[in-house]
Amino acid sequence: MTAKTKRSETEIIAWAIPRIAQGHYALTDDADGRELWVTERTLSIEQIEQELLYKRPEPARQALIELRKNCNFQTIRRAFAAVFGDKFGDMVSQQFEGASISYELVLYFLYRQEKSLIKNMQQVLIREREKISSESATRIESGVLPEALSAAVVVNYAEEVGQLFPRLIRRAEQLRILQVETKVPNVVQKYLQEASKCFIYGRFIACLIVCRSAIEFAIRDRLLVTRASALESLRIERQDSLAGIISLARSVFPTFKSTFNDADEVREKVGNPVEGERDSAVKPNTIPL
Repeated sequence: MTAKTKRSETEIIAWAIPRIAQGHYALTDDADGRELWVTERTLSIEQIEQELLYKRPEPARQALIELRKNCNFQTIRRAFAAVFGDKFGDMVSQQFEGASISYELVLYFLYRQEKSLIKNMQQVLIREREKISSESATRIESGVLPEALSAAVVVNYAEEVGQLFPRLIRRAEQLRILQVETKVPNVVQKYLQEASKCFIYGRFIACLIVCRSAIEFAIRDRLLVTRASALESLRIERQDSLAGIISLARSVFPTFKSTFNDADEVREKVGNPVEGERDSAVKPNTIPL
């Protein structure tokens, strides 16, 4: 990428992160410091051949070498079966039957097909690790080499961060400093900072849930100063849910009606979190507490 490339720093970072994770970079390190070159180049046929043959089982190596020596439909079928297995290899090789065959085209297709399959398998495995999964997924995970799993984690999340980064920056730019006249409890500050991070990173359900906690702590703190007995009565009557204390706060601080309407909106959205999965989710620092 030259200095003349008209891209913002945000776009450059988003572009570079996944490519670094995939190993598409060169790094120099000397007394003057470090210099990192991130590349995006089309591989040559020789480079593709080297990558396909690297640490390949001997039968597959021989099938690929035979394909290079004599590229025809039969050697294509054998090479594809050696790389992908008999069933899938035979299926994907059928498109070359009766076609005008170019070794370079066949090799590039095989390379891209294998990369795509590996990436899809990595993504499935990573997503299964993020949730409650099945016994079959556990068996697959246990059969994966630790170094392969580590590489999959790096590449997967680097790509995710690269895609997320421009939106992350846009959301961070939307935040504004909020000024208050009274000291804010440390627990409220902590929850608001956490909610802001959730919003910036696009975790809107988590943002709503943490916002709800911040709102509850903040309102309880204010009521303890001005209406401690009323708050205690709500507790005794088991009416001190967030809805209950918002209702009490409306009567105690009538001039802040719009603020408590915002607070109630967050409370309701937590009950229906799908509403919070969009960029239009409530921004933590737009709710004056």
